[in-house]
Amino acid sequence: MEEQGEDEKKAFLHMIQMMLQYLPSDRATIQDVVESEWMQKWAFPANSYVEMDELQHPARKLRRKRPRTDYGNPVYEA
Repeated sequence: MEEQGEDEKKAFLHMIQMMLQYLPSDRATIQDVVESEWMQKWAFPANSYVEMDELQHPARKLRRKRPRTDYGNPVYEA
């Protein structure tokens, strides 16, 4: 594992500080984190572009299949 340079350390600490704000309204959103300097320069592999959809939990990607009549609750599938 290679050692971090000063620029990377500063960018990482800045990202963490944004995430750890006491007031929720002051905290970084996931969009802010993904777009942070550290994520863009060091976390993602070179030549890769990450879409927000790729970062979503699989449960968030569920789509409605059809309503179930036996329980009255909709059925979901990935």
